[in-house]
Amino acid sequence: MLIKLFRKGYQIQIIIIVLLSGLLWSNGFITPPDIIPANDITPLYNIFTFIKSPLLNTIIAYLFMLTQAFMLSSITGKHKILNLTNLFPALIYVVLMSYNSNYLTLSPALLSNFIIILFFRVLLDIYNTKEPFFLQFRASTMAGIAFLISPANIILIVIIWGAYFIFRNSTLREWIISLLGFFMIMFFFASYIYLSDSETMYLTAYKNYFSSIKLQIHISNTYLIPFFATTALISLIAISKMLSTLQENIINTRKKLSVTIFYSIIIFITIFTSLQTIELQIFQLFITLSIIISILLLSVKKQRYKELIFSLILITVILEKILQYA
Repeated sequence: MLIKLFRKGYQIQIIIIVLLSGLLWSNGFITPPDIIPANDITPLYNIFTFIKSPLLNTIIAYLFMLTQAFMLSSITGKHKILNLTNLFPALIYVVLMSYNSNYLTLSPALLSNFIIILFFRVLLDIYNTKEPFFLQFRASTMAGIAFLISPANIILIVIIWGAYFIFRNSTLREWIISLLGFFMIMFFFASYIYLSDSETMYLTAYKNYFSSIKLQIHISNTYLIPFFATTALISLIAISKMLSTLQENIINTRKKLSVTIFYSIIIFITIFTSLQTIELQIFQLFITLSIIISILLLSVKKQRYKELIFSLILITVILEKILQYA
């Protein structure tokens, strides 16, 4: 019923997204989670740790998450990734981003998603631009900014390179630009920590992080298993369907869907590389999974199957909240 109601109009879509997300975050408003502490490998996030009120942190995080949801839908609309312009990606995003009650607060993961959504928009703009050098520099700069939120975001450089392969035969100049913006941010950061005499602290923290990277599988909370299992199954079905019908799309859409799938695969792999930033990488995966699941919902013809798919995800999110406080 919710999906059927959601398709009645743009204003109805906005109301449903705000009300549903508010309900899913209600436990965070009633019992705000602990503030995520500052860390030497998250210098940009540390700026926000001056906010000492857990409730204020949750309110700001909720508004931030809601903004990201609408930004994501604007990208799919602008680039015509979906057959219809609607807010399905925003709806899926707010549900997925509500899955873990411990993270209904400001976090490096939430801040990273904001930068990455902007990054993703610029990345898709590259394909439609004849000489996209400035856009490539912007994407590289955003990767550098994201790195200062969490070093796990260095993977965005790989995403840029993958997009180059998918979009066009890139020149040497474009490959250099893909690193130029990133290293410009690193230069400014290095200058700052040198002048503040804190280079040893940061270098040690980054060294410890990168030396800890290894293949590992770990789920700290068993009550999250139903959500992960359900989301993984639906995502696999959605990606399989996308791949089977990829050639039916126009070249512009096909290229951008390929980048979306490539991003999802790379981020999924990184989930198993560091326990320290696993939540950040899961949140990053939700960006493109929201698009992929939305495409599945729009492609399914029978209404009851649409309702079933969405209900399964929503129920597992609600179940997490019940099991956590049981």
